[in-house]
Amino acid sequence: MGLRQLLVRAATSRPRVLVIEMPGGTQARMAAERELDRRGWPPGTAPGSADVLLLAGSVPEELASAVDLLWDQLPGPRTRACPTGPDDVVAELDRAQASLRDDPQQRLDARERDREPAGSWVEDDMDHGDMDHGDMDHGDMDHGDMDHGDMDHGDMDHGDMDHGDMDHG
Repeated sequence: MGLRQLLVRAATSRPRVLVIEMPGGTQARMAAERELDRRGWPPGTAPGSADVLLLAGSVPEELASAVDLLWDQLPGPRTRACPTGPDDVVAELDRAQASLRDDPQQRLDARERDREPAGSWVEDDMDHGDMDHGDMDHGDMDHGDMDHGDMDHGDMDHGDMDHGDMDHG
């Protein structure tokens, strides 16, 4: 076993699992929580801290887009576990751990995520309009060629902060 495989194995020995109960998935959730406790796997308290998204129960069509949004927020390496009932939990968690340990597949997934465009909530060209920064202290920022437009900066101290070529219009 090479060094990379040892590191992957160590990193995935106790994956963080974010458990989301779907409607009607109470029994699967309770079984998952018991099994996670038995294994000593810590809970993921937010998507950004989870390695596994465990969806307890079947995902109804009206929640599919919300689940996709949640899934997109998990950093890699990541995997899903979808036990529909309590009898599925152990096998799903074993499969999830094996998926996390599949380094070539995780690397491929990461490359594919890097190619995907950012969500629509991310703006490429920031326009702050008439933003009022109040009493913000920007420390050592260098504003470069920034055009502040109609911005009211209040008592802001910009120090040496570097904004590059931002246009706040």
